[in-house]
Amino acid sequence: MRVPALLAAPWRAFLVPMAFAAAVAPIGTLAGWQTSAGHGGLMGTAMILGAICGYALTALPGWDDGPPLSPIITAALLAIWLIALTGAVAGQVRLIWPLPLAIGLLLLRRRRGSAKRWVVTGAVVAITSLITAGRPHDAMLIAAALVAGLGGLAVPAFLAGIAGKPFHAMRFWPGATAALTATTALWPPAGIAASVCALLQMRAWPLSGARRGAGAMLVAAWLGLAAGLAAHGLGFRHGAV
Repeated sequence: MRVPALLAAPWRAFLVPMAFAAAVAPIGTLAGWQTSAGHGGLMGTAMILGAICGYALTALPGWDDGPPLSPIITAALLAIWLIALTGAVAGQVRLIWPLPLAIGLLLLRRRRGSAKRWVVTGAVVAITSLITAGRPHDAMLIAAALVAGLGGLAVPAFLAGIAGKPFHAMRFWPGATAALTATTALWPPAGIAASVCALLQMRAWPLSGARRGAGAMLVAAWLGLAAGLAAHGLGFRHGAV
């Protein structure tokens, strides 16, 4: 695939270096290579912030009915993300912060849009703050809350599109799941309730769309989120943090 075509789809542009980082970081850790930010900080920066960049940039035109982002903007944010990744490796916090600032400015400068812009911007700033404070585990929980809130709307809509069925957006369940997931950073047993909420909302999903490969992948990922939240809550109750 040519570079201009790759940059025209932000999720594709971030997928390639994210996949490379996901493969190299564990291998390097097993080989004894350590980073100033630690393995958790490195993967938090590489995967969480990179995934948010790819998703938010791709979804933005659908949120505000505006024009697609130019490849130049995608390339600029990709370069800033690579600088942030370098900062995570070297333990240089000042190299990480330009990324959330750039995402926030981009999202909030769009003339039309929804509360999703503010939610994503706030989540990116919170995640970056936790990563630079040496708390990558809590950063993962904030990212999971973002996935629970937005994914609870996006996944059933995607399944409905595959199945050719109407979709009526739920408001309570995704919000409740996201709130409970964020609460686990302060009170881990809330993960059990968050897991239950994640599973209960699937009752209204057009699960026939999961018969396709892409739909099955998303449903499996959602079940993985529910399982991880439950394990987090149960692990705390048994004393395993």
